[in-house]
Amino acid sequence: MGRRALLGGVGGVLATGAFAPPAAALAPSEAESSDRHADSGPDKRLVGAGVHFIAQRKGFIDSQLRLLRDAEARAIRDEVHWAQVEVEKGVLAVPAEKDSWVRRAAAAGLEVLLILDYSNPFYDNYDRPTSDEAIAAFTRYATFLARHFKGVVRRFEIWNEWDIRIGGGGISSGGTPEDYMRLVRSVYPALKAVDPKITVAAGAMTNAAMFNGFLDATLANGLLDNCDVVAIHPYNWGDLPLDLRRPEIWVQSRIERVQDKLRSHNAGNDVPLYITEMSWPTQLDARGIAPDWAAAYCARSYLIAATLPYIKGYWWYDLQDDGWNSASNEHNFGLVRADDTPKPAFYAYAGISSLFANGRYEGQLATGDPEIWALRFGSPRSPDTLALWNSYMDDDWSVVLRDTRGNGAGELRIEQLGHPARRSRWGRREWYSGTQTQPVIPHELEITLRRAPVLISGNLDGVTITRVTKRVFPESQRP
Repeated sequence: MGRRALLGGVGGVLATGAFAPPAAALAPSEAESSDRHADSGPDKRLVGAGVHFIAQRKGFIDSQLRLLRDAEARAIRDEVHWAQVEVEKGVLAVPAEKDSWVRRAAAAGLEVLLILDYSNPFYDNYDRPTSDEAIAAFTRYATFLARHFKGVVRRFEIWNEWDIRIGGGGISSGGTPEDYMRLVRSVYPALKAVDPKITVAAGAMTNAAMFNGFLDATLANGLLDNCDVVAIHPYNWGDLPLDLRRPEIWVQSRIERVQDKLRSHNAGNDVPLYITEMSWPTQLDARGIAPDWAAAYCARSYLIAATLPYIKGYWWYDLQDDGWNSASNEHNFGLVRADDTPKPAFYAYAGISSLFANGRYEGQLATGDPEIWALRFGSPRSPDTLALWNSYMDDDWSVVLRDTRGNGAGELRIEQLGHPARRSRWGRREWYSGTQTQPVIPHELEITLRRAPVLISGNLDGVTITRVTKRVFPESQRP
């Protein structure tokens, strides 16, 4: 699908194509849909991050909670492994420090998404639970956690990346979708019996599984009847050429393609999605990108995701780098370094998190150029916001905005994500266009866009974009 087809053209003030949600989706405060696949939790859109403290004891809990608060994150994703809960066959208990971390996170106002995962040495030779005995034991573990944390944890995810070799000591290869669905069909009703208000995510599959037949097989085996939301890990950080890694391509090549598959099994209707892992790592090889690029991609991906009403949550993977190896992708996914020093993506995430969580997408302004993005958001509690960026790999562009309704007396807040905001008012003068006698244009504003989004907040009724101009700044080019 071409970009113009995706957006429905650029001929009007608002291009209301595939990125414009239906009117009902613009009102988060309206009554919940009766659709069984509606997210049953209190929040309609969760902005989160993966952490590795509960199961893996990575990081410093006090610092992590402060970082999450400063970034205005609303959710975390972590795990309490089956093997950590059932350390004696048939006896289930949550270790005290893991219990404490979960409760501290919840007390700090974070929605905790707990992954129910991995194998146990007492069952199936420490491999995935595929026998009747192991599936029954795993289901007991899952329901035990749901009861133990009832009222504290309201979201659970069934396994993590079943399709690849990951987990306990006996796992030597990827699992089959049929075996995964046998597990899901046992766990889902058991969790809902504990608390019908629990939101259960299933899938949690790698990017490859979304398109190699794994997802299709889970759908054929009843995935949508055995979860409240489908979870995916739509990474594109290894795609070549480099321009295929851009968030604007990502949403078409990953998110919309997956939703098309889901609709085909849901009478043409959208199915809620959780993006429970996604990021662009910054390791020093051909698959990594520079930290400032990762920051820009982070912000742009969240902004685009906020235009899609079926995305109910997006967890950046992850909060903290797993180590100091500059050549390892696993050590370079984080918003912060291993010692909690923020990377550029942390500031981009912090700048976009509230808009993602609370913003009501109102449409896309026509720009005349498919790579110049202008997304408008409203919020009951804050002024309108226009998110602007250019998605070219290297170019910089000057954009002229016009207030067609004469509201130009109001103040504007302008923030390039990752940098302090500034205050401005409408009005510009093109003294640089050939003569210094150019008059002031009172109801216009000009701003240069690079790869990181710029947020303009204020009274934006009647704002249009009248001109885009390529600018050449050699120092900002991709190395």
